[in-house]
Amino acid sequence: MKTIQKLAVMILALLLSYSVAFSSDFTVNTKKGDVQIKKGSAWVSLAKGDELNKGDQIKIGKKSYLSLVYSNGNPIELKKSGNYSVSKLIAKANRKKSNVTRKFTKFILDELGGSEDLLSAGNLKDNMATLGAVERAMDNKFSKNNIDARLPRSSYTTSKVMEFSWYPEKNISEYTFFIKNPDDEIIYSTKIKGSSISVNLDDAKIAKGECFYWGISSGKKASEEFCIYRLEGKDLEAFNTDLSLIKQELGSDEENEGGSSINNLILASFYAENKMVDKACSSYAKAIELSPDVENFKAIYAKYLVSIGLNKEAEYIVTDITGI
Repeated sequence: MKTIQKLAVMILALLLSYSVAFSSDFTVNTKKGDVQIKKGSAWVSLAKGDELNKGDQIKIGKKSYLSLVYSNGNPIELKKSGNYSVSKLIAKANRKKSNVTRKFTKFILDELGGSEDLLSAGNLKDNMATLGAVERAMDNKFSKNNIDARLPRSSYTTSKVMEFSWYPEKNISEYTFFIKNPDDEIIYSTKIKGSSISVNLDDAKIAKGECFYWGISSGKKASEEFCIYRLEGKDLEAFNTDLSLIKQELGSDEENEGGSSINNLILASFYAENKMVDKACSSYAKAIELSPDVENFKAIYAKYLVSIGLNKEAEYIVTDITGI
């Protein structure tokens, strides 16, 4: 009996050592440009899906990008050229994160993984026509719709001051920006010659906890009217608690001068789920600004733009990616 027990223990130990020996520490999630791993005395190119282990060395070329996913689900982003030790990256990736941060991290990593198919030849424009099915964040009121509103569309907000924008129309030199209360009465109106305006929501008497509608008109032309909803009470408290936790856990990224694209994408997904459209777009745009050559980021931003009804803007991004 003791012999059998000893044999069982030996087999279990062998299985565990086998599992450790053949499990990877990192998997390549997104790669752009010249990224290599050292194999013996030679450097060979890395590809999406490749695995890295403790003891490996990687090299990032100029204007190149690499995002890795650690075995615990944490992402690591590298875009500064130079050599990196996987052992040192493990120490950074081992930091524990809360369920809320892991949730949005996983969402973005899944989106980036799916973006490879989205970017395949001849596929992107077709996908943009159907992805998101032009979902509306909240209710909006339709008018003659001759003027295209841009941001923040229909959106929740915690901000006191919001920037509203629309696409300029030919032959229109002056617009009327307006806000209506839930009873469809105009409570704020001003003339403007540009295509954006910054509004203090307190001054405009936008109460919390109700939908107020904004829009633009000029003569007989007008835009759709979109809901602005200011969070209050427990909803506001819960949002601020989660946002503070995510920002704290994402922290700074010493490997990336100017900031982390992945961190901005995680924040974008958090804002998007909480229907804060302007903040989501801002974080997506920041991610692209930090890594302008990574087409995967542009693809998932275009997908989000379609989901909030900004199809034309999504098409501009798709054209930038495909050249057609």
